Amino acid sequence: MWILELIAVVLSVIGTPLVVKKMWQGHAIWCAANVIWIYVDVVHGIYLQAGLFTYYLGAALWGALKWRRDLKSK
Repeated sequence: MWILELIAVVLSVIGTPLVVKKMWQGHAIWCAANVIWIYVDVVHGIYLQAGLFTYYLGAALWGALKWRRDLKSK
């Protein structure tokens, strides 16, 4: 299980500067990391944190869709 946690940490750290640089890849990486975190949290019985990462997943998807719409309107 620690391998999944390590992968989620690495993806989270890589995704953050990409989002700051307004690159869509950052949102995709964040989404992947959040899916892993949700799985890890559910397996460990940390349901409130799984809910938090579910919210983060929704926010990352929302941000990616908004950026895409904004780019198309330019």
